[in-house]
Amino acid sequence: MQCYSSAKQAANVLSSSVNGRRLWDDSFWICDLSETAALLKQWSERMPRIRPYYAMKAGPHPPLIRFLLLQGAGVDCASQKEIDMALDMGANPDDIVYSNPNKQTSHLLYAKDENINVTVYDSEEELRKIHSHHPKARVLIRLQARHERAEGSLNDRFGATLSRARHLIELSKELGVDTVGISFHVGSPCLDESNYSYAIKHCRELFDFAESIGMKFEMLDLGGGFDGRACMLDSLEKIFRTINDALDKYFSKDRFPGLDVIAEPGRYFCESSFSLVTNVIAKRESADVIEYTLNEGRCLSLLSPAIDEEFDTFEPYSLLENLDEEKQLSRLYGPTCIGFDVIKEKTFLPNLGIGEWLIWPEIGAYTFATTTYFGGWGTEIFYNITTESNNKQLDSGYLQSLKDVCRDSVTIVANRYKNP
Repeated sequence: MQCYSSAKQAANVLSSSVNGRRLWDDSFWICDLSETAALLKQWSERMPRIRPYYAMKAGPHPPLIRFLLLQGAGVDCASQKEIDMALDMGANPDDIVYSNPNKQTSHLLYAKDENINVTVYDSEEELRKIHSHHPKARVLIRLQARHERAEGSLNDRFGATLSRARHLIELSKELGVDTVGISFHVGSPCLDESNYSYAIKHCRELFDFAESIGMKFEMLDLGGGFDGRACMLDSLEKIFRTINDALDKYFSKDRFPGLDVIAEPGRYFCESSFSLVTNVIAKRESADVIEYTLNEGRCLSLLSPAIDEEFDTFEPYSLLENLDEEKQLSRLYGPTCIGFDVIKEKTFLPNLGIGEWLIWPEIGAYTFATTTYFGGWGTEIFYNITTESNNKQLDSGYLQSLKDVCRDSVTIVANRYKNP
């Protein structure tokens, strides 16, 4: 695995060679696995009570998953295919939480056959499905959580209210289903740390209720919502402190000595670890704006950020950019022949030529995970690297795991586009 001074330096080197790509101007991803390692180190130091289970839906990159597993993390899976990938990467059944509250019955049966026993429900119907098809499961009840200043509110689809949760706990006892704890999700990304303390307080109420009817809960799942980008570090530190304080207040080690506290960070581990490198394939200039067409777009890797209006902070940079060069109003299109493939209506870039490269840093969450390969476009090439600044922060255990994970610096993800 090659070490570079930065992802941008890696992009400059890799864009000048066709190694690993079919065509010299194909777009490609750079995965800085040492960034993932640095984020895991930060998590372990700031929240030592909480074992992270990587929500692989955010960025299902095999080397990243394998690294996290080697370092003691678990995996949050939402489907049979994700379970397969986790197992292929070396996960043990106890390393997997099947956290989808609405499971396909065949997937649930598959989880049972693979001895994946921890799963989630938020309705009577799902509880009865688990009772019928995976009766030995250890289940968590999904609780609705407040979503103040969070991008995606999930309460319309997922989670039980406090009163409903009490009913479901009683029903699970009646059915003989082993409800072992509570899970919640505050929305992602979350910019209000009080959402966590609010939810943890309500979880304690349900723990006490379960105890009052003769049940003992032993697991607390804090869900996701953690943003790992450098620009969000101050907000993240507040979240870490708030969670630790709430756990000390409501779930102290003295009162709950054997409590298994987990979380399901997804974007935290992958957002800043990945950079997308795209090529300018067409250009049209007018008096008002320069329009560029790139070989990635809204139907491909840039679907999620392109529709992310509230958190529209993603910006590309030219690999040849001169900081003193005047920038011009620009509009960016994707390569497909449909009208809404507009990546950015308005941005400012130096005057670029056809064939020049743009790098999109910190753009790994819910991007390549949603690529459609519509019309035959979309990259399947990932270059796995480390960077010097991150490597200096890591001890020998992390560095050895990075070497073990990916001795081949290129990962090819099978292109799902099929010619007729």
